[in-house]
Amino acid sequence: MGLALVGAVLAPLRLDEYSGAALGASLRSNPWPYLLALCAAALWALYSVLSRRWAADAEGGAVPLFAVAAGLALGALRPFFPAPMAWTVRPVVELGFMALLPTLVAYAFWDRAMRRGNVTLVAALSYLIPVLSTLVISRYLHVRVGWNVWLACGLIVAGAIVCERAVVRAAA
Repeated sequence: MGLALVGAVLAPLRLDEYSGAALGASLRSNPWPYLLALCAAALWALYSVLSRRWAADAEGGAVPLFAVAAGLALGALRPFFPAPMAWTVRPVVELGFMALLPTLVAYAFWDRAMRRGNVTLVAALSYLIPVLSTLVISRYLHVRVGWNVWLACGLIVAGAIVCERAVVRAAA
């Protein structure tokens, strides 16, 4: 878990800011991203574990409903966080695509796999997600990704693999 945590901490830092002082300054200047990421990680872990325990035999899932509710809630909060934006056809199509295809389908499959699938296999395949998503996003946005982000992805994947191996050994 420590490897993955170090990766998660390194990812948002600028290339020249690797120090405890830089991390402390970043936390003091804007703690919200770190706090929200911590909450999201804890909630996702709880969801993944508890959905298998409480809803393994359920036919439907709440993921599509949750995704729509989260989108509406974030849309309602948007006026309170002003930022430059321009609604043209392209961002509307991109938003619709991201909401319907990869996001909704991925969450629906994840929900089903966590409730009824081979959790070890699902977890093993999910280790590649930080690397693949970083690659796709950087290509799409034409953003050069620094070595720190690739190192962070590698640490997150390595941490997940170490944790998975420990769980498999403990279960055996």
